[in-house]
Amino acid sequence: MDRAEYKIAPEEYEMKISWQTIDKLGVKMYDKVSAVMAELVANSYDADASEVQIIAPMGEYLADRISSKPPVFRDRGHQIKIIDNGSGMNPEDVQKLYLVVGRDKRSDKEKGADITPILKRKVMGRKGIGKLAPFGICKKIEVISAGGEPVKNGDIIIGYRTAHIILDKDKINDLGSSDEPYKPTTGKEDGSVSEKRGTTIILSDFDKRMVPRIEDFEKQLSHKFGMVRPDWKIVLINSNKNEENCTVGEFGIDYDAVKFSFVLEEDGSYKAYYNGLETTEILPGFMFEDVFYGVEGTAGLSKSSYKDELMVGYRIGSDAKLENRVF
Repeated sequence: MDRAEYKIAPEEYEMKISWQTIDKLGVKMYDKVSAVMAELVANSYDADASEVQIIAPMGEYLADRISSKPPVFRDRGHQIKIIDNGSGMNPEDVQKLYLVVGRDKRSDKEKGADITPILKRKVMGRKGIGKLAPFGICKKIEVISAGGEPVKNGDIIIGYRTAHIILDKDKINDLGSSDEPYKPTTGKEDGSVSEKRGTTIILSDFDKRMVPRIEDFEKQLSHKFGMVRPDWKIVLINSNKNEENCTVGEFGIDYDAVKFSFVLEEDGSYKAYYNGLETTEILPGFMFEDVFYGVEGTAGLSKSSYKDELMVGYRIGSDAKLENRVF
């Protein structure tokens, strides 16, 4: 049987939120394309995706400013797509999880949501606000996602049920502080059955924002997601140049000037090394309530100064991901 025969009636979705709530929860912080993409990629990572594609007009403005007072922008007709092959969501998941704003995934003890179910990754997202980050740069967020339990014909898997919604910033804004729930537009794919699981986010109707050049974009994303894992890859694709794409590489710094290494040896002991030589002047861990907690990893100073503003501050890597700390 064809998957089209399994299509069910579309769901009616709703989200209880006011634009003031979105504003207070930090959407204003997401005024750069790279920051928005980082939030959406983190969601893909948490969904156990092994590959994420970002398709965008690299190095271009997304809208033109046609008036300063008041600020008025004219969208240039571009789209940004974020496509992953993660676990995805069916219509029930979208209603119960995606459209619930402020849900703390890490505190969901019953589901063990601190660790992803398939690849056992440490969850990056926290308060469920990142899904709304695109409203910092655009007015429309389209979500097409397939997941949940597979649809079967006997023992044969036909595919996965699809949810398709479109969130509109202006319509949410029109609700103001009203208690009336916001009802997203239902897309044409809603209720259909997809061959594979995964999620596609399509952003459109932009304010004046610029997409970084592909080489800058790669560097920005590598700060947080440039980790070495056989099950993780981010691919950047320039929608204006079919031949121009790249994979986000490992984030690295030349530590040759000063390098400290803290290593867990095979015998269970922790040792500290300074520029490759063992030293006892540095404790490879810390004491707390008379218990020693060892530390593994590397710290150091770069061999030469970095003039790139992206390198301002310091970086801490933990749980196979990078956290930025800038001061």
